[in-house]
Amino acid sequence: MHFVRSVLLLFMVSLLLFVDSRATNNPEAPVYYEFEENKGQFHSNVLFRCRLPNGFLYLERQGLTYLFENQEDVERLMHQLHEHEMPGPKQKITLHGHALKLHFNASNPQVVTKGVGKLPYYFNYYTGSDRNNWQSEVSLFRGVYYTNVYENIDLEFYVTNHGQLKYDWIVHEHGKPDKISVQINGALESGIVNDNLILNTTCGTLIESQPVVVKNEIEQTIHFGLAGNVLSYHGLNEIQPPYRIDPALIFSTYSGSRGDNFGFTATYDSRGNLYAGGITNGAQGNYPVTAGAVQTTYGGGGTGLPAAGLPCDITISKYDSAGSKLLWATYLGGRNNEYPHSLVVNQLDDLYVFGTSYSNDYPTSLEGYDTSFNGLVDIIVTKISADGKTLMGSTFVGGSQSDGLNSNAILRYNYADDFRGDIIPDELQDVYIATCTRSDDFPLVDAVDSKYDNQEGCLLQFDSDLTELKWSTFLGGRNHDALYSVKVDGDSMVYVGGGTGSNDLPVADSMYQSTYNGGTDGYVVALDRKNHTLKRMTYYGTDSYDQVYFIDLNEDGNVFVNGQTTGNIKPSNSSVYGEANRGQFIAKLDTNLQQLEWETSFGSRPNQINVSPSAFLVDNCEHIYASGWGSNVDPNLNPGSTLAMETSPNAVQKTTDGNDFYLLVLDKDAQSLLYATYFGGDTTDDHVDGGTSRFDKKGVVYQSVCASCPDPGVPGHQDFPVTSNAAFTSNLSPRCSNASFKIDLQIKSDVDAYFIPSPIIGCQPLEVNFDNRSDIAQRFIWDFGDGVLDSTTLQPSHTYTEPGIYEIKLTVIDSNTCNISDVFTRKIEVVGNTEADFTFEIDPCTFEASFEATEDALTYDWTIEDTVIKEKKFDYQFPPASNTVVTLIANKGTLCADSVDKLISTQDTVQRDLFIPNVFTPNGDQLNDFYCLDGLLDGCDEMLLTIYNRWGERVFKTSNINDCWDGRVINGTGYYPSGTYFYVLKVTERKFALGEDSLQKNSYKISGVISLIRD
Repeated sequence: MHFVRSVLLLFMVSLLLFVDSRATNNPEAPVYYEFEENKGQFHSNVLFRCRLPNGFLYLERQGLTYLFENQEDVERLMHQLHEHEMPGPKQKITLHGHALKLHFNASNPQVVTKGVGKLPYYFNYYTGSDRNNWQSEVSLFRGVYYTNVYENIDLEFYVTNHGQLKYDWIVHEHGKPDKISVQINGALESGIVNDNLILNTTCGTLIESQPVVVKNEIEQTIHFGLAGNVLSYHGLNEIQPPYRIDPALIFSTYSGSRGDNFGFTATYDSRGNLYAGGITNGAQGNYPVTAGAVQTTYGGGGTGLPAAGLPCDITISKYDSAGSKLLWATYLGGRNNEYPHSLVVNQLDDLYVFGTSYSNDYPTSLEGYDTSFNGLVDIIVTKISADGKTLMGSTFVGGSQSDGLNSNAILRYNYADDFRGDIIPDELQDVYIATCTRSDDFPLVDAVDSKYDNQEGCLLQFDSDLTELKWSTFLGGRNHDALYSVKVDGDSMVYVGGGTGSNDLPVADSMYQSTYNGGTDGYVVALDRKNHTLKRMTYYGTDSYDQVYFIDLNEDGNVFVNGQTTGNIKPSNSSVYGEANRGQFIAKLDTNLQQLEWETSFGSRPNQINVSPSAFLVDNCEHIYASGWGSNVDPNLNPGSTLAMETSPNAVQKTTDGNDFYLLVLDKDAQSLLYATYFGGDTTDDHVDGGTSRFDKKGVVYQSVCASCPDPGVPGHQDFPVTSNAAFTSNLSPRCSNASFKIDLQIKSDVDAYFIPSPIIGCQPLEVNFDNRSDIAQRFIWDFGDGVLDSTTLQPSHTYTEPGIYEIKLTVIDSNTCNISDVFTRKIEVVGNTEADFTFEIDPCTFEASFEATEDALTYDWTIEDTVIKEKKFDYQFPPASNTVVTLIANKGTLCADSVDKLISTQDTVQRDLFIPNVFTPNGDQLNDFYCLDGLLDGCDEMLLTIYNRWGERVFKTSNINDCWDGRVINGTGYYPSGTYFYVLKVTERKFALGEDSLQKNSYKISGVISLIRD
């Protein structure tokens, strides 16, 4: 059998209020999709009813009916119902709606339906005085299944794990999918735009996105057919079952904050979830932080500082891939102000936050590289677990002045350019940061440029846990410089781009632009990240203003740059899209930064900026994606405008108030415009208050927005186009909201390898399942990293029997795509079942101990007081008179972790208690037969014992602490008689001095008498 799937209510142009039957009038309340059976409480045509965010869906035997409600009417009605009684008549409110009917043409009138997934609660209907109309115990279900809508074709409605309402056409063997025919009645307008079905009503727009056939878990797009008002599916007859159809996704949401909050930065993870980073004044009202998040209370904010002007903490919100659920949210900050510049996740979906802080109590981790605030404003880097509950690492970095803020006048061109910069991980999970500093004492490590002049561009490299600054260097000249973008290639290189006013950068004559052009220039730098060396550098620009805000790389190592100019840049040849001397540029340089492959400028204003860039990407087919905003937020900082910019016929939003976001996609080598759209509200200045947002390699944009900021301020202003099933459909703050949107621009023609292993760490033997999420492929070749190859299985599993770190490589091949093949790698860790135990030896006079774990493990974590050691064996100096617990954890942080504690005592070896006997009886009774000294420490102390008879003749001598005199003549030929003897003892004690942490020698001499008794 095969499946045909569509998404309901993906993107709503107008705001549509959702009122849940079990919820109060809370715009933050989640959407619960349930199917309520009809036991007589509805019209007899209705089989089941489902409550929607903005109305109802009625399931009938031969079709569907949507009843949408006008949101403004609902809001007025709810407000009137909840306001206090006032004298005089109340205003009459008419609730307007719009019915949209979908009829299954020539379908089975005797179709059988049943509810699926019965819920544990029910509804009762006691309405009116006629008890015959009362209904009780009305059941609710999570889905509804239609059997034989058409011959051998079923239909199922259900709710996904992400809370999306979907339906599948299920075509069994001998079913004919061309029989599926849907008559649309009641739409104001209907059409196919960008392969999406668009149905306009007076209460909003219903969009069903392009169907995607999934056959054997491999996706392939098909198309809607629309003849008049009759909907069908094209391309199904050419595909053999089984398959299903799954559409693209669009969402947009407010933040849900009740305090003023601004949007800065956004990123995504492996499951298409969106992370939004911004700031909020938590003193005005709570941000919707979730239980167990890394920081659930507002840290505080100082005086609002430019450019944001808001006392603030950082806020992070993670939304599910559909935008209908807030997965978690947290504050991040100390008692003063914090700002997020860039977000990114690593291969494990752990989140990195790069930003700046004015707080000396910003939350840092115990083992962070720098846990102390350094100056006026510090760079901060923080790592948060994927579930938002663990602060995995956090550190300051900086000097005594201002770090991380781009505050120079010639480089701070756009509103919120203060908070530029970027963070990106490499294949080993080290993270690289592009930023700037005004501190001449900024910490440098293996610097390729250590000379400070003015504001310097900086490149930083941290280890994955943010405990070690592995590389730190200036990259600039005698004037002001800043770095905004960083990328790593698959080999050994790291590339950065930014803006400079320096005419003395170390640019070789062979580079594309070897000399400073004047004004402000962009610049691009290539460095060897393995050896920490500078390889290449070039200027990019004109004799006017130019800055490179974003860079990206293709598979061949070519460098793409995106930025702004007020100079004269024109399309480099007739086949390149664009116009001469516009305010935004895109260019492609060769991998050596020596040749310009092509360049172009675009926009609507000659030699004037339209938009401030916020995201940029080059995908596997070299389609070029750019996002930016143009608004008159700050008239003193070169305001932009989106007026008269080109849009494509299939644009999501074709009109603009001049203060919106602008999204653009160009074909390979910028040969044509593939897609362009506006996105934003219609009355306020949509913008970003700093930071970077991102496209993923599939052409989906994840964007953070500072939205619905009215002028003058009107609390709760709503003009941003949020989706009906969004996590937050209303702006709850007194002014702005950190809105977020995700749009799939649907420009696909490449094969893209991607998979998620589960688990990524575990004990031997470890079975790992591989969730193959590759797009479009004819063949799969798996290399499991242990010598085993599998070239056929779509979703394999593999068992690893030996401990170690394994790199899994998936190669996907499709000869019909632009890139033919693609490779993706990830690592998993198999941990041995190791028992934690160790041995030790301690020097009794120095108290230095040698430790060694008795079994091999992947990691060793020793704790001795406040010292943490990660070696298998090591030496450690203990103080005297101490009792210390030593803990060893083998394979810490894994399911195979084991620990052991042992007490190490130096109490018994601290004090010398020298005992010198004065009598002994060597008579062979084994009692006191030997004259021995006691209390000296062998290996620590030195001694010389000499014994004389009464005539001064030496009878015994030894320097061995353990030697004893048995009363014999020295040569062993006889025995000395009973009598009195004399001893002379010279001693040198070596002691570890208390409180002085050093070894000291104590020498002394003792003499006395000995009585030898034989009877």
